Amino acid sequence: MNIAFEFRSFCSQDDAEILNPTGDPVVDSYRPRTELGRKLLAIRRAYVLAGGRLIDGEALDAEIALWRGGVADV
Repeated sequence: MNIAFEFRSFCSQDDAEILNPTGDPVVDSYRPRTELGRKLLAIRRAYVLAGGRLIDGEALDAEIALWRGGVADV
């Protein structure tokens, strides 16, 4: 019998998230105050755990410019 599995079955969702760090500091340490925040954080956690890559603001600007045919905001 897997002791870690038994322990996780008795944990709350918050406890299980602490036991499974993602490497993303927001997902691993931020505690939302609203139901919407909890849902958005759960979506982010699932994305990161599935291998999704989060990008920074500069990379996002470059991607948006690419979508617009190379035209950037001025």
